[in-house]
Formats: sequence, C-alpha cells, structure tokens
Amino acid sequence: MDDRIDRFFLLMMFFFVIPHFFPAATYHSRAFKGFFKNFGSLARILVFFVFAHYVLTFILRKKYVDRWIAKLKPVVITFSRWARQWHVPAAITVFGLVVIHAVCAFLYGWKWDWSNMTGLLALLCLVPIAVTGFMRYKKLDRKWHFRLGIGFAVLFILHAFL
Repeated sequence: MDDRIDRFFLLMMFFFVIPHFFPAATYHSRAFKGFFKNFGSLARILVFFVFAHYVLTFILRKKYVDRWIAKLKPVVITFSRWARQWHVPAAITVFGLVVIHAVCAFLYGWKWDWSNMTGLLALLCLVPIAVTGFMRYKKLDRKWHFRLGIGFAVLFILHAFL
C-alpha cells in the first residue's frame, strides 16, 4: 500500500509541482520542443520492438519460416521468445514515454493540425490497450488487445511519419 501512495505522490509532483518551477516561456521554446520530441523518438523505437512480438508470432504461425532457409527457423523462434518475454515491460515503458510526450506537447501548445490530431487519437487508442492488456493477462478479453493494437499501430505510423 505504501508503494502505491509513493507512486501517487511522485506522479502528482511530476504533473503539478515541477511545472510551476519553470516560467511559462520555457514551454514555448525550441529547446522544450526538442525535449518532448525526444520522448516520442524513444517511444517510437520501443513501439517497433513491442510490435515485433506480433510480427514474429504471425510468421511462425503461418509457417513462412519453413519456406525459407531451415537454419533461420531457430533464430526466429529465439527472437520470438525474447520479444514475448519483453513485450509487457517494453509496452509499459512506451506507455509512460507517450504520456510524458503528450503532456509536454500540450504544455508546448495545441494546434489543430495533422500531427497533433493523429497523436491525440493514438493516445486515446493507447489507453484502452493498457486496460485490455491487463484483461488479456487475466484471460478476459476477446481479442480487443490485438484489434486496438492494430488501430494504434496505424495511428502511430500516421503520427510519426506523415
């Protein structure tokens, strides 16, 4: 219980106390824009790692590896196990980085443009993914985690690359 209280106060300090130590002009500077874009870039790298779990599982289930070189299959299986093992920790890290990126983007200034809209839609799609991921762990979801993940992937690619 004490650990939850500590995390709660740490989050409150991050979102409410620390921003008051910086003048408002700091949020509209070029340096701050680079600062919050770095969080997005880190999240982008980890998102592709999280997606690798699904891609490798798809390749193994459809037996595409059997058509390729026979020595490649153990390598793909090893990478698939590794991606499955690190899927959840990487996804939690991505969620945290994306939330920080979004909060900083709102502090920088909101504009009704393509990048901000697709980023907001991707964030709104990412929140239910975390909930359905927990439900997936408890065997309660009906493929919603995967479906929302595909939606997030499309919105994320639109946000990051267009």
